[in-house]
Amino acid sequence: MFLAIEGLDASGKNTVSLELVSYLQSLRYRACHIDKNSCDFGDLDENTLRVIRNFHDTIYNQDPQEYYNQYEKTFWVTTQASWFNLVYSFGVRPRVSDSIVVSAGWFYKFLAKYARKMQEIDWILDVFEAIPEPDVTVFLDVSPSVTVTRRDSFTKTETGHLDGYVGDMSTTFVAYQKELLTILKGHGRGRNGSIFISDLCPAASTVSEIVAAIYGAIAGCLEEYQTGP
Repeated sequence: MFLAIEGLDASGKNTVSLELVSYLQSLRYRACHIDKNSCDFGDLDENTLRVIRNFHDTIYNQDPQEYYNQYEKTFWVTTQASWFNLVYSFGVRPRVSDSIVVSAGWFYKFLAKYARKMQEIDWILDVFEAIPEPDVTVFLDVSPSVTVTRRDSFTKTETGHLDGYVGDMSTTFVAYQKELLTILKGHGRGRNGSIFISDLCPAASTVSEIVAAIYGAIAGCLEEYQTGP
């Protein structure tokens, strides 16, 4: 099973996904965590690793302001689609047949950002159509007014300063993230296997409560991944 924990910046995706894997492992399920922003996918030959690292550096090791100005928006959409294809091919697919593979996010937040930026969501969805989606996607529906309190500093990609916003970064973070949340909800609800944690457990406020709610929703599908009672 492939399961993604999705949400806005600072919504707790990484924390919840890591805690969920630990919880599942404590119950003797075969479960692992995949970092979609990493190129550490286990034992690969040097040539494959070089290709993956080059792609990784292209996306993650450049100054956002420079590459936003230097390249067309369509370049970044197709490049990100290629990256997620690599992550699935080398990070998810080799493990998903006999384990619960949990990722802190998939490509949905990227789609939301570029749908806002380009106003061409149908074209963007077409580009990503070939990328496998998770069997289950859990959306952490957390208000930006809450997530803003979890950060001492923000990047320009989180505050919308690369997309027309100006001014105080905390203020623009909330406004920009609210826009993204609306898009995420619009294209997230109704997707195959989508679960909104606010629907599943409206009162969930701690990581342990969220993890318990997720487990309660999917436990019936996990028997084949359990190694013992």
